[in-house]
Amino acid sequence: MAEDYTQDPNLTVLAQEIETGKCVVFLGAGISIAAGLPSWADLVRLMRARARLTREYSNLRTADLCRQVLGARAFTELIAKEIGRVRDPGILHTKISQLPVSLFATTNFDQLLERSLRTTRGADPRVLSLHEPGPWRYIPESPAEPWVLKVHGCIGHSRDRLILSEDDLLSFSTAYEQVERGLGELLARRPVLFLGYSLTDWDLLNALHQLRFRLGDDTPNGYFVGYGLELPERRFLEQRYGLRTFDVAGNHATDQTAAWAQFLDDVMEHFQIPLWIRRLATELGGHVDGRPGILDDPLTTIFPDFDVTAASRFIVRVQWELGVDLPIEKIIGEALTIREFLALTRTQGDRST
Repeated sequence: MAEDYTQDPNLTVLAQEIETGKCVVFLGAGISIAAGLPSWADLVRLMRARARLTREYSNLRTADLCRQVLGARAFTELIAKEIGRVRDPGILHTKISQLPVSLFATTNFDQLLERSLRTTRGADPRVLSLHEPGPWRYIPESPAEPWVLKVHGCIGHSRDRLILSEDDLLSFSTAYEQVERGLGELLARRPVLFLGYSLTDWDLLNALHQLRFRLGDDTPNGYFVGYGLELPERRFLEQRYGLRTFDVAGNHATDQTAAWAQFLDDVMEHFQIPLWIRRLATELGGHVDGRPGILDDPLTTIFPDFDVTAASRFIVRVQWELGVDLPIEKIIGEALTIREFLALTRTQGDRST
């Protein structure tokens, strides 16, 4: 039976690294499969049928052979058409885009994360794909807008450069040296959360191997969220790659997607500043960061010009958001800290129930 990850102190550490904006969220195929996209096994079956292959090959070799039979352009269009059938982000994309981080990486080809970020944050993310390798060496530390790093290409930006086959992976380091180096330099200085991968996923193992090869034991914190991990798998990830693992299969969720969604909710529950405060502050022209000690700052630090009018508008929005009655005069007149304000919202909420 899976352990209760909510009691793992690493969950608090991860939440702090996400809240302070340090963490890179690295998404695998499981996130998009949960939104309705075909799995790699589904694509392989399609490729085998189109190429009329009768023998069994590895997934990557099957892609090589299918490309050879169909031709590069027809092969790419086949894959892009299947991936492009789903246009609406799933619940996992929505929750991930709500995390207060600005750097996302993915080996997925689709654009569902970008669409979710556009909806959630009201602006287009900066997308780096394989058609422009140069900027990968200059990824900013704390970009104002979200960046999405499409490590294996994207059907919207570099359709003719998707990393799909055995040959693509074997030649990646040579063909995209700047991409590999830029990604390695980024992950060398930031913690990373791997979500949506399995131990049978070559994309994950290749990324972990490159990171470990470059940095050895000096890698920042890495986290892997799995579903139904066996003890040998956890030990492999922890001892071979230094990852802190969470098995979400034991949290009473009905399936893997629900379990991953619950995990993200549990991470956000460990934030100092609730997401609703962040969202309201942004909508009203303010800003909230997750630095240590921010709870003891005055509530006025959220906004550059926190006058009586702005304060009243904010409090009214909070009352509507939480369904509570707040003493506006007290909040404006006593220069409450963020911690005191949050305690007040909880107290008033308890009284209203």
